[in-house]
This record gives sequence, structure tokens and C-alpha cells, in this order.
Amino acid sequence: MSTNRYMQFLPPEELAKKGRMNWSALEAETYRQWLVASVDMRVQQFLDYLGTTPMSAPEESLDQVGARVAELLPQTQFSHGAPAKPELTNEGFAMASDTGLFVAQMLLKTCPKLCWSVLREPKTDASFNLPVLTGFGRLSLDPVGGAIA
Repeated sequence: MSTNRYMQFLPPEELAKKGRMNWSALEAETYRQWLVASVDMRVQQFLDYLGTTPMSAPEESLDQVGARVAELLPQTQFSHGAPAKPELTNEGFAMASDTGLFVAQMLLKTCPKLCWSVLREPKTDASFNLPVLTGFGRLSLDPVGGAIA
């Protein structure tokens, strides 16, 4: 098990305190801008922590990173509780989030028509007010929420 602490995933404090369901459109856009500005740095630190380097083929990179994350997440630094129903620690949530950012980065590099947008409708969507990837037609992808789930 690694003894290095994993970097936390800390959004702007004023937004974290308010809760995304209560964000205005401007606040949701501020969060999107913060996230997008954080992607390259977070993904690089994520890969450094995993001890991996992106391969030339995206599918090889995804396999390599996925295998390493699968090794680490069960460790007590990243999750706790019964093996049948583990719960992520703060570091586990951060690593899962960064896994999603890595996937997003790979998708954006291979599919230039994709872009980050804020999901504003419907309010009942699990990703309401959060940054999602769009450009899939009517569908969108929340890479951070998906990776955490």
C-alpha cells in the first residue's frame, strides 16, 4: 500500500458550501471553468501517483490505468467497510474523480467534437448543474460522477 497521501478534490469553497442543486447558472459555469482548468494538472498528478505513463493507444492507457486503480481502491486509504459494500474515503472519491477526468481527457483527445458543458436540464438529473461532456447528440456524459458510481 502506498504511504503517500492522495491529493484531495477540493472545488471552490463558496460553491462546495452552497451545494450544486442551489447553484445559479453563473455558479455552475464557474465550477465548470474551475474543473476544466484543473484537468491537465490533476490527470498528470494522478498518472504520477499511479506510476503510469499514457500509452500511444488510448485503449492501452485505459486498460493500464484501470488495472492500477482497481488495485488501489480496495486499500484502506481509499475505501473502508465490508468488501461486499465498500465506501470510498475522501482520497477514494478524489481518485475516482481523477479516473473520470482521465477518461474525459482521453475522449476529448480522440473526439474533437466533444466539449465540456453544464447540464442545466432536467433538474432531476444526477448531473444537474455539473460539467458534462457533450457532442454525442442528445446524450451527455458525466465522467466524474460516472467514475465515482
